[in-house]
Amino acid sequence: VLIHCNNFLGVTIKERHANSGATLVDVGLFKHVAVDQILEPGKRVTVAMGANRNLDSDVPREVVSSSKPREEGAYWGYQVRYAHNISSVFNECTYKGGYDCIIGTSEHGQIIKSSELEIPSFRGNIGITLGLGRLIFVLLHFPRKTGGSPSY
Repeated sequence: VLIHCNNFLGVTIKERHANSGATLVDVGLFKHVAVDQILEPGKRVTVAMGANRNLDSDVPREVVSSSKPREEGAYWGYQVRYAHNISSVFNECTYKGGYDCIIGTSEHGQIIKSSELEIPSFRGNIGITLGLGRLIFVLLHFPRKTGGSPSY
């Protein structure tokens, strides 16, 4: 079986590779993958699959920084930032030029069907405020590759 993703998020397991004793990682596929480090069970890791993506191969995979997929231009998870108040959510934005698009929700707002919602063109990040009893701000970041379309 060949895998077409560059990176997988996984969790190290107690079981070791039968031949090499390498750490095995459950990445959600039919077979666990061996990695190039000895790690304790239960650790969350990002695994680069490398050039040989055949899961039947015993080639150990590389454990990489969780930010590597984003640096390569892929959508990869989310980041959390603490904000002291609602104004600091917007005024302390970590993206040059601020957020491209902000979508707010409120129990006092106008009801809009999702089929009527038009999201404008954006560079790569959308902020969404959600709240009923508590304010939650969600940032969706879609890094753009050459050609201008989001990569998911």
